[in-house]
Order: sequence, then structure tokens, then C-alpha cells
Amino acid sequence: MPSFSIICVLIALICLYVGLNTLLSNKKRAGNRIFFLICLWIAALNILAVVAYSSKTKTEVVFWTHIVGFFAHTFFPLNLHFYVRLFRGKKLPSFSLFLLYGPMFLLMPVSIISHKAYYDFSFIDGKWKWIPETGSPWVYIYLSLVILYSVLTVFYILRYSRNSKSNREKTLGRLLIINYTITIITGIIFIGILPSIYKAMENIGLSYSLFYILGLFFAVFRYRFFTFRSFFVAEEIISHISDIVILVNPDYKIAHYNKKFSDCFPAEKNNFKGFSIFELTVENRDFRQSISGLSTEGVGRFNCRLDYISREETIPTDTYVSVITDNFHDVSGFIIISTISRNRNLFKKTFGITDREFDVIDLILNGSSNEDIGKKLGITERTVESHCLHIYNKTGTNDRIDLFRISAEYDLIPTSKNR
Repeated sequence: MPSFSIICVLIALICLYVGLNTLLSNKKRAGNRIFFLICLWIAALNILAVVAYSSKTKTEVVFWTHIVGFFAHTFFPLNLHFYVRLFRGKKLPSFSLFLLYGPMFLLMPVSIISHKAYYDFSFIDGKWKWIPETGSPWVYIYLSLVILYSVLTVFYILRYSRNSKSNREKTLGRLLIINYTITIITGIIFIGILPSIYKAMENIGLSYSLFYILGLFFAVFRYRFFTFRSFFVAEEIISHISDIVILVNPDYKIAHYNKKFSDCFPAEKNNFKGFSIFELTVENRDFRQSISGLSTEGVGRFNCRLDYISREETIPTDTYVSVITDNFHDVSGFIIISTISRNRNLFKKTFGITDREFDVIDLILNGSSNEDIGKKLGITERTVESHCLHIYNKTGTNDRIDLFRISAEYDLIPTSKNR
């Protein structure tokens, strides 16, 4: 088998392997499915190139090249569809799909009616050579569409990466643009320009496409698999922790939690993934502001009091929250570790403390002034003073010092505070 054929077959096998590996990793993800089709298309183009150039007659070469035409015409809209689906994250409406694929499908019958609209073949040195028909206007129409699809692809990637606040996504965008631009330029030179000048040039088919597929795979899929693997490791670790442990996405939605968390909600939903952490906890402005500060102010961690909402009762906890970042210092999520505070319930029942009064106590124990407490709870300083007076009367204390003393007896004093 000639070296050209061996190379094309190997490239086809590698593309199929990469495509299947990506598809099987997550069949439900649209980007994985479209990437598999791109790999399948390039594998088909390489195999068909071997069959076409190995044909004995010009009729056979033309026949197989007609089939190549289907994959060649649909590859560029399929490639653009992949990037749009990858970055847009939503399914394209039917009209948009028509606009995306329509121009190439309308152009496809031209090559079927007459292959000389695009190309011709010459038998040189015992091999069939693909020669572009540079005198035909259809060649330039097809080339113009290829350039249009390529420009739209680069523009879409560039717009996405520029609008992204993530260093990871900006880097990914640059890698994708470089990879795709090099591929297109290589194809135009080695398939369009050089064969028309040097008719005896060796066939290379789409062998250069291997670098595009591998670059795309490592930039988009392999690049992101590292994140998935870290979550698998985290899931294994947190499943053995006796405290409540929750992994939260950057948008504050629950990505994973351990059995202890499930045990706190025995009569409720079996799956809380996708729920906002704020839906499952008592409104706590201090917690909301602090966790927002982890991603915007560069703060790494903090401690707070956090009450979970269960159907049976409110579950008070001493909670530690820490940000999770990647190698680019972008926020990947948050880890929340909560220790259930049984003494809080006992304190509330013993002295008849209300939830609002406990909010005030928590802030007092964290060293907040009456003015700060009012701002955090959205009440006036006079109302704070009224709450303090009720708390002192119920607990038999005279001031904050006495309140600290009795709170320490119930182990309510925060052990640390890192803000």
C-alpha cells in the first residue's frame, strides 16, 4: 500500500478513536455528539481519498469524488455548528440550522452535474492527481463560502473569548483560533494553490486535518476532563466525612453533596443537584455577601453560622466555606463544610430565643457593632437595640460580656473567623 494510503488510513483510525472516546464520555452533551460527527467526517474524507486515488479509471475517480463532495460541502457548516453549540449552550432553532447548512447544500448539486465545475484529474506517474479548475467560477464561489464559514467561525470564537471573564475561556479561545486558522491556511495552500501550480505534486488528501482534530480535542474536551476528574476525587473524599459537605458551582448551585447532607432531609427530594444553596438555607445576608466576596474580592475562606431548612425543623450549623480555583485562578466552585450545632437548638429552647434574635446574637458573637448589625440585617439601629434588650432579659444577662459568657457555656462562640 502506498505511503499516502497508509497515512490516510491511520489518520482515519485516530479520528474515529478520538471521536468515539469523546462521545462515550458524555453522550448527552450536544458538543460531544457534534465533535464525534466532525471526527467521522474527517475519517470518511481520508478513507474516500484513498479509494478515489487508488481507482484505475477516471470514471471511478469521479464517482468516489462525488461522494467526497457530500462530506466536503457539509464539513464547514458542521464545524461552525460545533462552535456555536459549544459556546451558545443551547439548541439552534430550525431556521438558524437552515441558514447554517443551506448555502453548502444548495451548492452541492453543481459538482454532481459536472465535476469539472470544481476540479479535474490527471494521471501522472501512475497516480491520479486532483487538479482544481481555476478557470471555473464555481471554484471561487465554493472557496468564498469556505472562507465565509471560516471567518464566521473565528469571529464567533473571538467574540466569545473577548466577552468571557474567565482566563481559562480566553486561553481556550486563543488556542482554538490558532488551531483552526493554521488548518484552513494549510488546506488552501496544499489542496487549492499548490496542486494547480505543480500538477505532479504528491497527494496529501486531508492528512493535515489530524492536527486540527487532536488540537480541538485537547483544547476543548481533554482540557475540561481534568475538572471532571477532580470532582470524582472530591466525591470519593467527601462521602466519608461525618459533617455536611457540599460542592457548589460558581453560580451557587449544588454540584455534589455527601450522605450526611441527605440525612438532614429524609422526607424531601432525593436529588438536590442543581438547587441553589440559598434555596436550602435560611436567608442570611452575611453568608450571601461573604460567599459572593470569595469570587470578587479575592478572599479565600470564611466561617459563619448557617441554618438549613428541613421540613421537620431548622438545622443550625457552624459552617466553613472555601473557594476552589483552577490553575488560571478562576473560580471553579466552593466547598461548604457544616457542623451541626445541637447546642443552638438547646439554647433557643432554654431561653425562648427567636430566629431573628439569634441572627443578632450571631453577629454580636462575631464582634459586630449595633450599626453593623442593622446594616447586615436591614433594620434600624434602634430595632437592634430593642432586640438586644429582649435577648438580655431572656438570658438574664446585662451586657455583651455576660452574653459572651453564657454563649460560651453552650459552645456558640465561633472558633475562628477568616474573612
